[in-house]
Amino acid sequence: MSGIDLALWDIVGKIHNVPCHKLWGGPVRDYIRTYCHLGGGKWRLLRTRPGRRDAILRTRAKKRCQEGFTAFKTMAVP
Repeated sequence: MSGIDLALWDIVGKIHNVPCHKLWGGPVRDYIRTYCHLGGGKWRLLRTRPGRRDAILRTRAKKRCQEGFTAFKTMAVP
């Protein structure tokens, strides 16, 4: 049912040539906080010994901080 609901909103938006958020009253935030995953999709790399894994995660976290991220996600146990 939710898929049908979203599809109908999309159709109405296309008919009126406006994005759906305009139909719902416009944007409500100036920004959205996002996070990045420190594993980078390479979970096998994180199966290394704990000391090496910690160094990898530390290096990646520092790089992501420089890119502006303030929240991270990773797997504690591969």
